[in-house]
Amino acid sequence: MDEFLNTVDILDALLPLSDCSEDLDDVDADPDFEVSSDEDDRRTPRKIQQPVYAKLDPSQVTDSSSDEDENIPPPSPQPGEPDLGSCAKVVVRLSRCISPQNHQLYMDNFYTTVPLVVHLAKRNVHALGTVRRDRVPGNNLPSPSEFQAKERGFSTEKCAKVEEVELSLVAWQDNKCVTLLSSFVGIGKQDKVGRYCKKTRSIKEINCPQVVNTYNQHMGGVDKINSILGRYKIRMKTRKWYMRLFYHLLDVTMCNSWLLYQRVCKEKGKVTLPLAEFRESVALTMCKLGAKQPLKRGRPSTELDVALQSKAKKPHVSAIPPKDMTRHHATGSADIDCPSSLSQ
Repeated sequence: MDEFLNTVDILDALLPLSDCSEDLDDVDADPDFEVSSDEDDRRTPRKIQQPVYAKLDPSQVTDSSSDEDENIPPPSPQPGEPDLGSCAKVVVRLSRCISPQNHQLYMDNFYTTVPLVVHLAKRNVHALGTVRRDRVPGNNLPSPSEFQAKERGFSTEKCAKVEEVELSLVAWQDNKCVTLLSSFVGIGKQDKVGRYCKKTRSIKEINCPQVVNTYNQHMGGVDKINSILGRYKIRMKTRKWYMRLFYHLLDVTMCNSWLLYQRVCKEKGKVTLPLAEFRESVALTMCKLGAKQPLKRGRPSTELDVALQSKAKKPHVSAIPPKDMTRHHATGSADIDCPSSLSQ
């Protein structure tokens, strides 16, 4: 592997991936689809550039123990875009390809802020996402300890208008308190969902706001792929960043293949394999792919040679002696045949 990596420029091999991401920026999203964004999107590089080396003054070098993702510089805003922070810049950059046609954008609490939701609403893009309480100043919601005292399924809503944009902040008590911020949906019509109760050891129905159902319906795909990736992941340690990217692409490809495999088996009514057995079967198949049997020395054997060899391999079977070894005479006497070695 090291010899192969030394002969191939890894950046040249990964540049087509960046070219594909640049081409996607010119494509308008379909207005019939909802868009979701998760915290893993911040790991996607915008553009892979050739490495540039420069001499640094030792006094300018500082020791940084932060994570690698925090060292990645945030994308620069375009003219007319506000500076909403490093987290919100990622969503603003990814939403540039969305045409302003009443789209719905779903995001995780890593990104959701009040200025970001207001900015998207002004572009006619509705937003919904889980939010951290400290990012919503003056929310006047009950404290987490007060929510724990409430029964499961309790919810409350706070509405406000920020820069002529109506916002809805909903807090819902499930296993823990869940807070969501939206510009187009609130508590609305509450449905019933089943939750397991430890006291009664049975399924109990609780109230669920409309904003929670909407979020779970459209954000479930992003959370699902993250959940599948976390089960069985390539954990080979390496200091080369491009190998980590390669391992991640393999994991994503394997998860998508397993989901397609489940869909096909469901349509044909076949039993599906678990993810671990599916990965194992794919690995064994790829190891055997292109493998050649060792060649035998000598001239190639014909059908007659194979038949003679199989016949020669059969063990020699001695004749079975008869069960009755006595001879009867006319006088009524009987003789017993014995081997010559015993008669001596």
